[in-house]
Amino acid sequence: MSVNKNILLLIIFFVSQGLKAQFTESISKSRPGASFTPFTTGSNIFQLQTGFIYDTDKNNTSNYSKKGLNYALLVRYGISEVFEVRSSILLRNDKETTSGIESSYGGLALWDTGIRWNVIDGTESGTSFAIQSEFRIDVGPVEYKPERQFANRTIALFTTPITNWLSFTTNLGITWYDGVNTNGLYTLNLGFPLSPKIGGFIEIFGTFNSNNFGKSFDTGIGYLANDNLLLDFSFGFVDKIQTNFFDIGLSLRISTNK
Repeated sequence: MSVNKNILLLIIFFVSQGLKAQFTESISKSRPGASFTPFTTGSNIFQLQTGFIYDTDKNNTSNYSKKGLNYALLVRYGISEVFEVRSSILLRNDKETTSGIESSYGGLALWDTGIRWNVIDGTESGTSFAIQSEFRIDVGPVEYKPERQFANRTIALFTTPITNWLSFTTNLGITWYDGVNTNGLYTLNLGFPLSPKIGGFIEIFGTFNSNNFGKSFDTGIGYLANDNLLLDFSFGFVDKIQTNFFDIGLSLRISTNK
């Protein structure tokens, strides 16, 4: 996988701070991290999730290195209590060095749009389940164009409590984002509270096919400033391509209910 295609997993961010029912007056926590929680924003609720990501990529064998500064924005809107529409963009600014020769480029690296359906909200069983499906639209400079004109990614999202302070979230899906071949994707995430307003997580994630099983790692914290604002920070690495990343951002909840 390339740096750009793995960064997608970092645009929409997750931190779990104990389970709550779907219908809550607090913000739907989806930053930082690679895992998506099953919860939707709620009816007539806008949620903006945004952040800056710095990543480095180095390959000593081919005398290659890369540094990137990225801006991610995800917009979510609840059209009902169980359905939301969502759209995300990623702006990149990259500098590559190959055998001492530098080159720079940047622009709109991706544009994804899709829906989420919260099938089970976890009110009775504690376990929540959702289906999320998104399409990547072919836009931006040639350096970032997808290999498919209208690539799809569909994911099953699960969250369940392990103890009264530890929760487990997993995503399992199928994606055509990484080229003409079909790949699976997965995340395994443990979330835990550090204080009443601070939550932490550790997770592994990646894509897989018959020839490769990717294993990447990240960790981070989120600070719930109030019911409508979540601040976050995370860092990690992407397996195989020696990529390290740092992500800092926020989530903002805006109600349109009168």
